[in-house]
Amino acid sequence: LLQETKMDLEEDGIDVEMSVHPDSISSVGISAEEAAGNYEMAGSRVEADLSVISWEKFRHLYNPEREKLIDGVLKDLKIPRLYEFQEIFLHAIGNKRDVFAVAGTGSGKTEATGIASLLLRKVFDEPTGVTVMFLPLTGIIWELFDNDKIPTIAVDIGGQMYGKKNGLRVLLCEDDVLSG
Repeated sequence: LLQETKMDLEEDGIDVEMSVHPDSISSVGISAEEAAGNYEMAGSRVEADLSVISWEKFRHLYNPEREKLIDGVLKDLKIPRLYEFQEIFLHAIGNKRDVFAVAGTGSGKTEATGIASLLLRKVFDEPTGVTVMFLPLTGIIWELFDNDKIPTIAVDIGGQMYGKKNGLRVLLCEDDVLSG
């Protein structure tokens, strides 16, 4: 998308210089070279190599207490096993760290985010806690919405909130959302 935008601007006679400043990526946990590579590939289809997200590289995020909470959430959801990147993602979230997840379509990012919302309820001991996710594609939103394991609401562009009651999509009010 960024590459396409750059090409569109150049076609209009606007010179565009794309670069990555090292200070802007220091807190992300990747090198300037990796960030520059990601930036250059933006807008291009790239096969996801999830093997680069491994416990070997992210061992510092492991927390035995969080592992117990994660196992409890997975047991409640009847999910037998996660991908390694999902485990790392959940440990980071469970340790109250910000996470920026980029992986291929269908790799399990949305599922991990839904699981993380239930994990955070346990981490903060807030059984009705709400997690807000912004998803760009309506199809993904409704897929997550229709998942019976993870309580989800959808907000349309007009601000209307929808939830599920008795298997049907219904309009919600703010109190419905804040009550979990």
